[in-house]
Amino acid sequence: MKIRYQFSLLIFLLTSIVPINIFSEEQSTSIPLSLQDCIRIALEKSPDLSISKHRLSQATAQLRKTYAPFSPQGTFSANQTQLGYDQFSVLNKGTRWDSSTRNATLSTNWNLFNGFRDWDKWKGAKYDREAAAETLMAAQRQIIIETIQTYYGLLLADKSIEAQKENLKSKQEHYQLAQARFKAGVRSYSDVLNAQIQMKQSEIQLIDTESKKKSSLFALNILLDLPISNPTTIIDELRFEPIQEDLEQNIQMAFTQRPEVLQAQDELHSTEAGRSLAYHDFLPVLSLGGLYNYTVSGTPTGISNRNPFWQFNLGLNFPFWDGGVRLQEILRTREGVKIAEENLERVRRTVKNEVAEAYLNSERNQKVYQVAKDQVQAAKEDLKIVSERYKTGAASVLEVVDAQANLLTVQLDAIQSLYNFHIAKFKLKRAVGLTPM
Repeated sequence: MKIRYQFSLLIFLLTSIVPINIFSEEQSTSIPLSLQDCIRIALEKSPDLSISKHRLSQATAQLRKTYAPFSPQGTFSANQTQLGYDQFSVLNKGTRWDSSTRNATLSTNWNLFNGFRDWDKWKGAKYDREAAAETLMAAQRQIIIETIQTYYGLLLADKSIEAQKENLKSKQEHYQLAQARFKAGVRSYSDVLNAQIQMKQSEIQLIDTESKKKSSLFALNILLDLPISNPTTIIDELRFEPIQEDLEQNIQMAFTQRPEVLQAQDELHSTEAGRSLAYHDFLPVLSLGGLYNYTVSGTPTGISNRNPFWQFNLGLNFPFWDGGVRLQEILRTREGVKIAEENLERVRRTVKNEVAEAYLNSERNQKVYQVAKDQVQAAKEDLKIVSERYKTGAASVLEVVDAQANLLTVQLDAIQSLYNFHIAKFKLKRAVGLTPM
């Protein structure tokens, strides 16, 4: 009976532990992420994008505040005054006769015309809000391009590791062959040492590439707000699709879509609104107002006095001299407009240069990859021929080393040019003002 109980307890423990282990393995399995998945998560987790959103909300609230002066303003106030004094005008602690006053006032005021000042403030706030929206778009595109660079950087490291491992395997085989040829008395020990040196150099290169992969993985995890050592896996999207772009068309598109250009235009419009406000400060202000007041006061004899009254006023305020403050404000805002105009031209030139540079990089890397891709097959064939010649004693160890180095070089060039092509393609989209996805 005791043995059966122990056996049942053992079965219970096994059946309870095994599902837990299976569940933990399922939880630790990382689902491969596509480029779109990484971009979506990076946008959701980015503090920079969150800050830009909050600033846009602030600009929106400031814009809504400028609507208020276009409607009447109303206030309501009420108070009670309690007056105490002694019976014989002598301070004492005796009975006090109190007089109370209750007052309520309802008032309204409306600036019928204030020299377009409110209109200018509304325009300035409107353009400030648009500038904040463009800043948000620029931050979003910057996060996207950073994610793309990190994503393809990780893929580049993976592809480079594959090429390095293939190169290391080739050099290991050559090292073994050199040893065999030395033992057979066909080759000198120098060939063995040379092959060993080349093999160790490949091991060092592989270690460096694996370190670069870890660096790219850490950078991607930081963008995705994951634990820095999380084994994030991604989908291989290093494919080549030729593109054709028109430089002049891209430049004109950038002038109408780049957030930096649009933001500079909004800043110019905002400074122009400030200049108009400075001019309009010389105009008079016409206001309309009114109030209704109801007062009830009590006396020591218990008699209450009521004093309701209403008031209507139409006011005109014309500031004709302020010591030159408004004149200097006009000069200041005029210079501000000139600065904004020059800044817009500077931004347009910068954007034109960025589009041209991105266009040339895209075109160059597209051509380089097409050439490098053809070289890989030729280098593989060359290494095969040289290796066979070395086996027969017709080729030297230096020829084998050169063939191996050439193959690795063209493989890495092809991988790097494909990576550069993708990055240049997305940078061209960003330079034009499109979302680089």
